[in-house]
Order: sequence, then C-alpha cells, then structure tokens
Amino acid sequence: MKKDLWTYKDYKKYIKDKVESTKGLTKSNLAKACSCQSAYISQVLNGHANFSLEQIYDASEYLGHSTEEQDFFILMHQENKAGTVKLRKYYKSKMNEVLQARLNLSKRIESKTALSLDEQARYFSSWIYTAIHLATTIPELSNVDEISNSLGLNKSKVSEVTNFLMSCGLLDIKNNTFVPGKARMHLSSDSHLLPMMHTNARQYVVEKLQHQKQEEYADNLIYSSMITLSSDDFNTIKEILINAIQEAKDIVRPSKEEVMGLFNIDFIKLT
Repeated sequence: MKKDLWTYKDYKKYIKDKVESTKGLTKSNLAKACSCQSAYISQVLNGHANFSLEQIYDASEYLGHSTEEQDFFILMHQENKAGTVKLRKYYKSKMNEVLQARLNLSKRIESKTALSLDEQARYFSSWIYTAIHLATTIPELSNVDEISNSLGLNKSKVSEVTNFLMSCGLLDIKNNTFVPGKARMHLSSDSHLLPMMHTNARQYVVEKLQHQKQEEYADNLIYSSMITLSSDDFNTIKEILINAIQEAKDIVRPSKEEVMGLFNIDFIKLT
C-alpha cells in the first residue's frame, strides 16, 4: 500500500492509507488535531466533504510533514477543492512543477557520492542529524513515526531531517522503508567541522543528564573526575584509552544494528 506523499494525487486517499497503515495514527486523534468530530473525518475521507484550509494545515502537522511536504499537501488539498476546471489545472500544474523538481534532484543524487561543504556544515550543526541518520540503520526504526517515538523528537523535525539526508544522498527510501544512500559522510582529521561534531555529542550527553531518570543510570556509563598525576602517567592512561577505543571500534564494525549508543571519551590536560 502506498504511503509516500509524493506518489499520491488525492489528499483524501493519502490520509486514509496513512492512518490505516501507520501505528499510532488514528481518525480520533486526527479529529482532535483538526478541531472537529471523528464523524466529520469519515465524511471527508469517504465522501465529498473537504477540510478547510486551517484543518488541512493542522492535519499536516499531525501527520508530521516537513515544510516541503506540507506545501505539497496543501497544493493537493487546493487542487481537490478547486471550484473550476481552470483553477484545478492551475494547482495541478503547480504540483507537477514540484514533482518534476524532485525528479531532477533524484537524478542528481543518483550519481552523488560525497557531500558539499554546506551540506556537511548542516549535518554537523546539531546532534539530531547524526542521531536520525544512524537510527535509519536499525530495522525497527524504518520510518518517520518509529524514529520520532524512539528519539523523542516531533515528527515534522524527523521528516525535515530525513528529507535533507535524502536530498544529499545519505539516505534513500524503498518500499516505504529507509535504506542507505550512495553518498558517504567522512571528515578528514584536519576538518574545521570536527570541533562541532565533538561539541554536538557532548551537548547531547548534557541534555540527557538533565532529564535522565534514576533507573536509567544502570544502562549507561557516565564518569567524570578531576585528577592530579605525573606527566608519564598521563601519557600511559592516554595510551590505554586509545587502545580501548580501537578495541571498541573493532567490535562495533561487524555488530548487528539493534540499539544506538553514544561513545564519548575526554581525557585532557587542564594545566
């Protein structure tokens, strides 16, 4: 069953399929989002009634659309609601323009293997991009709703990020499931974005600590300690940690994608 917005021409059919096939989406909750009765939702999806412009906007938010998807969704609604043939043709042509632009972008992405500097800068502007990107590799997190529930992010943000990942070739979608794209993310050891990447990871840990429940501490390893020691011992401990990192990487590389983890190690001289 189709669930990808871009493959639909009728917004009602899209909503109906989306609600029927997506866990957590219901007509009653859609009615609440649109400030109407469930009976009216059924009238719209099964009959000739139409949502108002305000209701279609609220429905778009409920379905977790990105800005790009929201614009197209509203065009679909306006095309369906148009009262004249001329106006309907106008909205249909606008929809075709959007679809053609996406097709042209898809053709460019097919041969893309590396990200531009601007794309890399956006990718490392927040931990959210990396987290969502990695989440798509876990089979149980194969769509926007599952990733949203797992990471505690709103659906519109997840849609925005996954659309960005697809636009730069890091992500693709097949049979309504996220799969890796052809492009690869790699930062050289002298990249100016490395400090940003490290900052994002530590920022996430700080946010996690502020909201972490007591029972969650047992699942994580979080250790902080200021110490004094000799210069020789400092270098010895540094070597131990470097070896531990390499051992961990050797374990991670062939490991099956089941859970997400964040690996931070800081051992720095303060004086």
